[in-house]
Amino acid sequence: MIVLTLPRTLDTITFIINYSISSFTFPELWKIALVKPIPKTTCPSTYNQLRSISLLACLSKVLEKTVSYQMTQYIEDNGILPSVQSGFRKLHSTSTALLDVVDNIIASQDKGKGTILTLLDFSRAFDTISVPRLLAKLSYYGFDADTVKWFYHYLNQRSQIVKLSKSNGKTHTSLSYPVTRGVPQGSILGPLLFALYAADVVECIKNCQFHIYADDLQIYLSCSPDGTANVVNKINEDLNMIVEWSKKNSLLLNPTKSKFMVIGSRKQVQGINAMNPDIKVAGESIEKVTEARNLGICFDSNLRFEKHILCLVSSCFYRLKVLYRIRPYIKTEVRIKLCESLVLSKLNYADTVYGPCLYAKTQRLLQRVQNACTRFCYDIPPRTHVTPYINKSNMLKIASRRYLHFACLLFGIVHRHIPEYLYNKLRWSRDFNMHRTRASSYLLLTPQHKTAIFKASFSFNATSCWNRLDPSLRNLKSVTSFRSKLKQILIFKQKLGWCPWSL
Repeated sequence: MIVLTLPRTLDTITFIINYSISSFTFPELWKIALVKPIPKTTCPSTYNQLRSISLLACLSKVLEKTVSYQMTQYIEDNGILPSVQSGFRKLHSTSTALLDVVDNIIASQDKGKGTILTLLDFSRAFDTISVPRLLAKLSYYGFDADTVKWFYHYLNQRSQIVKLSKSNGKTHTSLSYPVTRGVPQGSILGPLLFALYAADVVECIKNCQFHIYADDLQIYLSCSPDGTANVVNKINEDLNMIVEWSKKNSLLLNPTKSKFMVIGSRKQVQGINAMNPDIKVAGESIEKVTEARNLGICFDSNLRFEKHILCLVSSCFYRLKVLYRIRPYIKTEVRIKLCESLVLSKLNYADTVYGPCLYAKTQRLLQRVQNACTRFCYDIPPRTHVTPYINKSNMLKIASRRYLHFACLLFGIVHRHIPEYLYNKLRWSRDFNMHRTRASSYLLLTPQHKTAIFKASFSFNATSCWNRLDPSLRNLKSVTSFRSKLKQILIFKQKLGWCPWSL
């Protein structure tokens, strides 16, 4: 509706946005949120089993987007956020965060050390923020008084209405209730404000390596089995500091949902586990697990991601089974689009993270998904080879898709130097400045390593990938053109029977 009426309403919308910013106020009607509880389970019995979805006025998000753009520019120019905070930042993602963590763990494993990884859980983090403390932190980070005043009006005097839909189609709406804490759920500015609010947590972490993605904080430290006791003490020291910081900032660290796991080779894991490490949060021992979900990926103790792939493949085949019900009624072109968007797209998430770590048999499972999708699209008989049909539709096989994703990510890292924590892992054959010289003139140095497991690390794969690229590809100016030309090359080589190095 807004898009349709823009020819007549654009001037009015522009005036409202400019007036809000210049007068340091926020429209009162845009402060009302409509909350719809979505059940997390089939038969919810407690409030904790409901996920509250807040619906805000569309135009309020237009105003927030305008402010967010200016705010983000200021934050990045002044380096306010920690370099290892990957949440809601341009050119950062869960994949880059996981690549950093996995690379560090594999590097430690190559040196004969296992890693104790602790995954911390904050309960309703966005809803418990203290607004006065947030405004004080904005002032501390250099936002001027007028900007802080605008955020004061944006965050205060907000309200929400709960709308509950019953199975019979009837709805019940509550009265309006004031919201006195937290940042607005479902807003554009909320995640960015939380990242600023939690930025100083890094001052509490003195001993461990860590990475932050929004309200997901993971800390980890590596050791040999005989150094386990010392490492556990250091982790607990940092956790005690984080707990104290949480109390001061009105955040609740939940020991029952926080987990820790030991990662490494079988010998390293067994040696550390034999020492019975006891990790504590707020005085409570947290659960030790052999598998844990971390930013959408299931980590296991040997970083082979077997359970993650099994769940992924099972989900893909289920979706494909549902699509078979409508296959007789749709054309081949539509089938291909449905498979790409509903099935194969699930394999894209973080494939640059888990891909290099997979066993050969696990990789074959992923290719089976694409083969099944191809049979679905072209009505291929069971014993007929699918490769000619994949080549006919100019689709990349799973290994080639993963290679393309990794190469594009690496190209962006090399040319933009972002994320910094991944760019700093690259070692060049000569020192160079990307603004003065061509990237094609330089090769990456292969990091020294002792074991085969290191070949699953980002550092090793980045070197192999970059050095194999043709200089004409390295010199391209945009990721879009790089992706397009590399895909054409991969499709051409695939038709000749070539397969990229394993990722």
